[in-house]
Amino acid sequence: MPLWSRLYGMVWLSFFAFLTILPPLSPALPALVHMLIGVAVIALAAANRSALGATAAPARLKRVARATLNMSIAAAVIGILLFVVRLYFWNDLLGGLFQLAHLAVAAAILTQAASVATAYDMWEEREFLPVGTS
Repeated sequence: MPLWSRLYGMVWLSFFAFLTILPPLSPALPALVHMLIGVAVIALAAANRSALGATAAPARLKRVARATLNMSIAAAVIGILLFVVRLYFWNDLLGGLFQLAHLAVAAAILTQAASVATAYDMWEEREFLPVGTS
């Protein structure tokens, strides 16, 4: 599978992970589905960072891909903390803060994944060059 399609796949996977944490959809989708998608996001982010690192793509793209991987790991840690707080402590304020942080990181992962996918696609197609040059 070409790297550009995996990068765009990360966008869609992140989008579905994001959808499964929205409050209106949460009761309909089991937490296990969300966790499995989260693990897939981490795995794909790691694979994409590694594959992107092996290309001659600009360093900025590689840094953003690394940050996306770091954010996906942070989202997992926050999600685990959210689960523990809600399950054992029944603290709505603390749980709400963890939920907000989890949601914010998920949104950041989605935007960063889209940024990397688009920028890499443009770099690979040489769309950033002025018209008339190759």
